[in-house]
Amino acid sequence: MRTSAHTRSARTPSHALRAALLVVAVVAASAMASLPSSAATSTTVVGATVVSSTSLDKDGCRSGVSGSTLLGSLTPGSGAVTSADCRIAFGSSNGTATLVASQADGTGSAMASLDTTLTRASDGQRMADVDMLTASNGWAVGQTGAIRRWDGTSWSTQASGTAASLTGVAVPTASKVFVATNTGNIRATFDGGSTWSTQYTGTNFLDVDAVSATVAWAVGNAGVIAATSNGTAWAPQTSGVTEPLAGVIGLSASTAVAVGDQGRIVRTTNGGTSWATVASGVAYSLNDIDGSATWLVASGDGGAIQSFDAGATWSAFGGLPGTVPYYATAVQNPSTVVLLGAYGEIQRSTNGGTSWSRVDSVYDNRFRAAALVGGTLLTSGDGAQLLSSTDLGTTFAASAEFTPTLYGVAADGRDEAWVVGSGGVIRHTSDGTTFTAQASPTTNMLADVVTSGPSRAWAVGEGGTIVATTDAGASWATQVSGVTSRLRAVEAADDQRAWAVGEYGVVLRTTNGGATWTSSSAGIQTLKSIAVGSAQVVWVSGSANSVQRSTDGGASWSAVALPGAFNNDSILVAGASSDGQRAVVASSGGLVYRTGDGGASWTPYTNLNSPGTGISALDADDDNAVTTAGATLTVRTTFDGGATVSTASGSTPTRAAEHIALTSAHAVWVSGETNTVAHLDGGADTVPDFTDDVGNTSGNDWGTPGASLFGACLRALGSATADAWTVDANANCTAADSDPWRAIPASRAAPSAVVAHTTLAGATATADLRFGLRAGTSQPAGAYASSIRFEVVAP
Repeated sequence: MRTSAHTRSARTPSHALRAALLVVAVVAASAMASLPSSAATSTTVVGATVVSSTSLDKDGCRSGVSGSTLLGSLTPGSGAVTSADCRIAFGSSNGTATLVASQADGTGSAMASLDTTLTRASDGQRMADVDMLTASNGWAVGQTGAIRRWDGTSWSTQASGTAASLTGVAVPTASKVFVATNTGNIRATFDGGSTWSTQYTGTNFLDVDAVSATVAWAVGNAGVIAATSNGTAWAPQTSGVTEPLAGVIGLSASTAVAVGDQGRIVRTTNGGTSWATVASGVAYSLNDIDGSATWLVASGDGGAIQSFDAGATWSAFGGLPGTVPYYATAVQNPSTVVLLGAYGEIQRSTNGGTSWSRVDSVYDNRFRAAALVGGTLLTSGDGAQLLSSTDLGTTFAASAEFTPTLYGVAADGRDEAWVVGSGGVIRHTSDGTTFTAQASPTTNMLADVVTSGPSRAWAVGEGGTIVATTDAGASWATQVSGVTSRLRAVEAADDQRAWAVGEYGVVLRTTNGGATWTSSSAGIQTLKSIAVGSAQVVWVSGSANSVQRSTDGGASWSAVALPGAFNNDSILVAGASSDGQRAVVASSGGLVYRTGDGGASWTPYTNLNSPGTGISALDADDDNAVTTAGATLTVRTTFDGGATVSTASGSTPTRAAEHIALTSAHAVWVSGETNTVAHLDGGADTVPDFTDDVGNTSGNDWGTPGASLFGACLRALGSATADAWTVDANANCTAADSDPWRAIPASRAAPSAVVAHTTLAGATATADLRFGLRAGTSQPAGAYASSIRFEVVAP
């Protein structure tokens, strides 16, 4: 089984200790005599609030140390009790502390099997290409035959007559439009989109461009080129290359240029009768091309190149940053060009590429296409489905059907979750299926969200943005971070203490619920994840095989050496223990490792490795309960340290995972590209909770023949007094009705959830637990797990 721990201070303000100091001026008599008669005096009251410092340590409740919570394999009709204690240590600096235990997902059945079907809660369409005839006549196309039309103010939906994904669009006149599909079709309309017909069937086109209503070219995979000279009949042309051609531009009825993989450029000057390879000077893939007869620009994975002679020769831009891949090129005139790429990157030049300026687009997603006419810039891409700008990308407006990339996900149970994403979107679900938008105080991209309980959450993102709620999302307020760099991850130890990390190695910390945040640096260029083991133990990770660890709450950091198998990858970290020794790391290359000695040595999770798809999201409660996701949103989960792994399958969206929330054995939430939210909604097979049936003729206890059951037993207490739970008089917790077995309450509010309290104020107490499971004769086979939430309530 698996345990999860959350700590929470009492929410009643009167329970906090308040210290007030009355400062009164006291002056010697001789000094008073020298004061002028007009002197004035006043008194000042200085106030302060001292918050509770609670502690909760569940590190003993794991396999391989003093307490084991793995019950092993059971055959139907057999039972087992954990052989060692699960020791929970708890206390408070300001008074007595109470330990509360409940089911993490509140479903009413503590132990259940993990589902292997990843259910898509929501999803959106990816818009692949955009073209403009005028500033008030633009077209965009995308997945499942999606077509949208721009009228200078807003977008409208049009019927395409096909369910195929549309990969390219060309608008030569107000009535004539060509579209290309990933199934190899060229479709056209002659009446402005009222009707469509298929003109040609070929192989997987990626782009189309038109010089006029009669002259157009389409390019695609394996060097495919097709062309029309009369606007109706299309014919294949021989490109002479086998690499995919991703973009094409027609300059006249005779001249066209296409670009593609490995820096490939092909050019025709005779209408396509023959195509010649042109030296690009680069080896990286070129994704798009735009321009005029006098100036062409092609952009790609490593930057951009330019031509001043209709594509015959090419040269590189000198000052263009090559930090991200570029997928879209928009040229307005020989001076103005805009390049758009991954992570919402926009670079703009107004002097022909002599110098460039970065534009913060707010949206943190992959642009796929752009068109620029008369100062109006239209873009399409992942998540930020359709955007329009009238100031060359300085500010954007989203389409009414805006479908964001959902970057962060946090959950507080089986069906309760928040997701955040581009455009400052915040959504919440309480049933696991229906998401409701919550009012966000920002339009900046939100990259991650964390909850420290059912009512408290933080989200962080672009421009140093931090927003928080203390009322379950009924209202969100901005908190002052003091930084402007992008924040990528946030984690919390409790309602008061949280950390956020991001670009330029910035680390932020609050100890007062976000009223103030303090900044430090962990010395890593880009921080992408954070793992909090306690108020003092924090691990951060990011780019280029970088992991840092702090054991003083972030005041200082030390580098952690990673396994030699990692190859300068981006690193994710999770599952930090409160002693600072244990953590789990995953590489973008698909490797997962754990350490039990602070990083001095590492052990691989062989069954969790996924080098084929890589790993883009990681979560772990400890080094037994770990889940990963990669490029295809395939989710791998283990609850026994990697011995057995469940792989999600079924209706799996083909999207890149951004974040995972491993909330309980019954729920794994995943967020990703294009409005994707999915979860593993387990519990199809459950183990009934223990009930005490004295007569042993029915019910669910150790004496009931053939019954399945799962329960807990309080074996011993140290420096604590039992409340609703009873300590085993024999201190052995055997599989017998004479011992005080009980069910784990579904709700933390149930009286039976209160386990014990410390006997002395400021002291640390311990509760030693054992867990028992019996698989009845009809219990379905499978891997089962229970997620138990332990909380400390204190002044």
